[in-house]
Amino acid sequence: YAITKYGAEMEIWRASQEGVDVVVVNPGVILGSGFWDSGSGRLFSQIFNGFQYYSEGITGFVGVKDVVSMMIQLMKSSVKNERFVLISENKSFRDVLFSIADVFDKKRPFKKVKQWHTSLFWRWEWLMSKLSFHKPRMSKHSAKSLNNKTYYSSDKVKKALDLHFESVDNTIQEVAQDFLKENQS
Repeated sequence: YAITKYGAEMEIWRASQEGVDVVVVNPGVILGSGFWDSGSGRLFSQIFNGFQYYSEGITGFVGVKDVVSMMIQLMKSSVKNERFVLISENKSFRDVLFSIADVFDKKRPFKKVKQWHTSLFWRWEWLMSKLSFHKPRMSKHSAKSLNNKTYYSSDKVKKALDLHFESVDNTIQEVAQDFLKENQS
């Protein structure tokens, strides 16, 4: 995934060298409704169903509505040939999972996952995927990122558009409400 994403961005920059006006956005972990069995939507499903594990890694999170809004505004603006990081806040996975649990009024995850746990798990998943032909639930990269503490800044896009992001807690509230509407009807 990362290699493909990087290659695609390199093609965009090549096009800019040939005179095509471009704007690249690099969002953090996108929180949004739907697709409850994959991506960040899976976090909501897992917590709703009693997920027990958390990690203390930190990364940038952003709501899908903010990503779409900022992409549209960047396309309509005079900004050309720039890259922007789109994140609302840097938060720990622990805090995000706890917030989701609180909104659902579910028990918070209570088992802390350490780096060596995820290191063993991704290897086990890889082996099992080879034996049973299923897709692994965790890659080497995702296992490592669960405990990394990586901070990002959206200052550049905030200055360019003079906009603000929705807080991660508000986004979680909205997404959780959508989850409940779709899954309890």
